[in-house]
Amino acid sequence: MDRDEMRRAFDDVFDQALVFHGFTDYMRDYEVLTYSIADPQTGIKPSFDRYLFRLCVRANVSSTVAPDIWQRSLDERLIEHETGKGVGRLRVGGQVAGALPRHAPARPLSGRRPLVA
Repeated sequence: MDRDEMRRAFDDVFDQALVFHGFTDYMRDYEVLTYSIADPQTGIKPSFDRYLFRLCVRANVSSTVAPDIWQRSLDERLIEHETGKGVGRLRVGGQVAGALPRHAPARPLSGRRPLVA
């Protein structure tokens, strides 16, 4: 799989939920798990998709979260829903992060396929 094929595959999950990303337990491969949903009228069923990058010895991950927001997100009270009440709108304990940066243009949802690189 080349870089363009990988980019097209990730376009399918743009603006969907990023459930997990990180190295596998055996530390050789890198895994990305997403949960994708569409308007029920489209007929596209929700799906969990796994992207596995085999023989991945290095992964560069970046965030579009602004430094001031990142700093506020380090508050330990935000880890649990109950202790995070009144701290602000941010909740870390949700265990899911949207894959769409707020300032990025929305892209249409297309068909999905599994990706193994």
